[in-house]
Amino acid sequence: MNQQELEQGVEARLRAQLTALPAGPSVTDITTAVDALAKAIDDMPDGQSPQDARLAAVWQQSGRFQINRWTGDLGRSLHGVAHAIEDVKANPLPPAGVDAIENALWRLDTGRERIKTIACLALGVTVVTLIPNRTNVAFKVDGKALGRTLTDLASTHPSAGPLNAVLEQLWGHDATNRRNEVTHGLTQVADVPPLFYFQLARVRQRQIESWETRSYHSNSAPFQAGNLTLSAILRQTYTAIVEAFDLEIQAVNLLAQLVQSAARLEPWYSVFYDEDTGVATLTDPRTTGFGDPWPPAKG
Repeated sequence: MNQQELEQGVEARLRAQLTALPAGPSVTDITTAVDALAKAIDDMPDGQSPQDARLAAVWQQSGRFQINRWTGDLGRSLHGVAHAIEDVKANPLPPAGVDAIENALWRLDTGRERIKTIACLALGVTVVTLIPNRTNVAFKVDGKALGRTLTDLASTHPSAGPLNAVLEQLWGHDATNRRNEVTHGLTQVADVPPLFYFQLARVRQRQIESWETRSYHSNSAPFQAGNLTLSAILRQTYTAIVEAFDLEIQAVNLLAQLVQSAARLEPWYSVFYDEDTGVATLTDPRTTGFGDPWPPAKG
């Protein structure tokens, strides 16, 4: 049997193993969940209108559309995960299998972040912050602030607590850790050569008793069991991806329910820029009391 025949045999066994594992959400599941979320956003009632009449008209016409642009991006991320899973099952061996696994991990990461962003925009959790010198604004999704809002809503809106729990699971999920390892630790997802070797000296009473050669592969969860075979790593990583994918679809469905019951079209954020000092603030100068500093000083 030549090398090509050996590889074909390995690939056939991997395909069979992956086919026997859960496949994760379908394209129909994704479309149904994302469409329900988009409709819930379209149906949101108006919140407090901007004070300026011209701004109010633009806000009312385009506010929901701006949020739903994120919903479209979310759908693209989730469809990307589904396609990557199919690619892994069809061609599990490197390099095609590695490309597909990495694509699935990265798409899961963008999907999770877009779910959080949409939740913040629909529930009034600010995504506006000031850059350190306070001369301009920046975009930031504050997961902790979102968690506090969901906790506050949980007593009156049944979907808020479960949504918060799912987002917390995704934050610490093996698939999330795996993505971080691949991106920042340069860990591979199939062929697993050591990242480095080192010498381990066993010492007793300040004397070296023996030397050993050791190797470091990764801190990620799939390697904790110590099985570094291609089959084991692929199955474990694939399973983590499908589990996280299921959680993200759950999160989209829960968010759609929460938007229906709790969300409104929030007014756009107000940033106050002092023309004399060139400094921005999120505090309305008309609400400051006697002795409060204005104009604001640079931070």
